[in-house]
Amino acid sequence: MAGYAGFTRRAHLRYVPLAGGDRAVREPWRSALGYVGTEERMAGVPEERVRAVRRMIATGTNTVMTSSCGRLFDAVAALVGLRTEVNFEGQAAIELEGIVDPSCEERYEFDIGGEEIDFGAMMERIVRERGRRQAWWRRAFIIRWRRRSTRCVCACGGRAACSGCV
Repeated sequence: MAGYAGFTRRAHLRYVPLAGGDRAVREPWRSALGYVGTEERMAGVPEERVRAVRRMIATGTNTVMTSSCGRLFDAVAALVGLRTEVNFEGQAAIELEGIVDPSCEERYEFDIGGEEIDFGAMMERIVRERGRRQAWWRRAFIIRWRRRSTRCVCACGGRAACSGCV
């Protein structure tokens, strides 16, 4: 809840490991590994780099926990094969918005428990579906994700949730 006098944190996105600090902002696939687990393959990223980041997450080396909504957008962009590297902050999110298909009515699910919003179920479904390389899947995916997630997550870096959702 927010107003001119301040805000009250009502909820946050589930914390996930973010390996590499600022480098993770420029390489969204690192965020994806934090969300879906280190067993996943990352198309377009050399396996030796993926292995290094897996080790970082496993040992906690140069890895912080994050609940950033921006990193969620980055992870999704990497998982759908849209963007594994970016040139500027927000690039992945902008490109995700650019492939929206407004005719799709299906939505991804996520969980709200207590003060935590967990996109784990959504990410698992994206991983299952990403084998479909048809262009329609990517467009349909984006609208399902966007309609559900932006309705409930305020533009506060993932640190607040709208009062109607918690």
